[in-house]
Amino acid sequence: MVAQIPVCHSDRNTIVLLHARTLALTEVSCERLQSRGVDLAQHLGYRPNGIVKGSEAARAMSAEAKRSDGRIRSVEDGGVVASLQSIGAFEDIKPLANKNVAKALRKLGMLRDDEYLIENGSSQGEPLLIIELPSYFRASVGDEPTLQDDYKVGGYNYFMAETMLNESTLAFCKQNPSGCPNFNNFTTFKVRKLQRLENVDVFEQYKRHETMVARKMKSRGLASNETNSLPNWLKKLSQKNGLSSEANGVYLLHGTKSTNLDLIVEHGLKTKFSLDRGLSYGKGLYFTDNACKASQFTARDGVILVCRVVLGRQEILPRTCPRKLFPDFGYDSAMAKRNHTDAPHAHKQLHNEYIIYDDCSCYPEFAIHFDLS
Repeated sequence: MVAQIPVCHSDRNTIVLLHARTLALTEVSCERLQSRGVDLAQHLGYRPNGIVKGSEAARAMSAEAKRSDGRIRSVEDGGVVASLQSIGAFEDIKPLANKNVAKALRKLGMLRDDEYLIENGSSQGEPLLIIELPSYFRASVGDEPTLQDDYKVGGYNYFMAETMLNESTLAFCKQNPSGCPNFNNFTTFKVRKLQRLENVDVFEQYKRHETMVARKMKSRGLASNETNSLPNWLKKLSQKNGLSSEANGVYLLHGTKSTNLDLIVEHGLKTKFSLDRGLSYGKGLYFTDNACKASQFTARDGVILVCRVVLGRQEILPRTCPRKLFPDFGYDSAMAKRNHTDAPHAHKQLHNEYIIYDDCSCYPEFAIHFDLS
């Protein structure tokens, strides 16, 4: 959500602006913001014994002083005193817990029911992160992880999933089945069941990581266009569901056995569950943009997961690459490019593979159960 600071015409507008910056709220009236100023001050860096050095409040007041020849309107207008009072500096007003803040904001219409606040874990008054659950989620905060069967069997979504899997299968593998193991026995995918994974805690971890990577990429002026080779349907799905282009967020495929699905629903994908054998580029989580590659890691009743993945800054693995335990310094993920990287066991790299080494970098969202014909 992009910060747009409300223009407020009042004697205490400065504290309102500070709160607006912190929450990155849009289209919120000054009256509503000011009415919650007491509850939000602690997140700006105000403490009972003063203001945290380097906090949002400290930086904003410093900027005020530069703009106004040393004058700080937020002090003159009483905003700073009010904020310090609100978090207990004078022991007459106590701070509210984060859940209470979110509850108050919902009551005022400043947060929807499917949005909630999490702290970024910093004592430096960094902005709150507003997490918005996907509009199609049934789950809300506090619900148990679940698999949803919302999709009509044989309906439009089944048809689209089946079409997308078959379209993402490389033409090379169809023409040269000996180079792609699964193509010795099948030619097309047939979708048997389509489900959606809903785990709010794992989604929160993913969004927190996505935000961190996006900020890092922006601060360093980094960008990546290495995902231009993705099939169009993965690109369109990423755009439709609002994946962060700033964090190089994309949808990718991950093949697994159906017996693993309950564990994945409960905990998400975990590096510690990866088997050492068969992992060409080290112990990480492997994804691909080709259904034929993903299907190599499934059994007869296997599942292909469509996952949100934060790639951040990608390391393109060299032609000869050793096994890894983590990405090289300065990178968030690794990519083994088709016809470019050769695996340590000397097999030719026929498909694109994307490797992450941080569990929070992905969120498994859709499960496609399929048969091979």
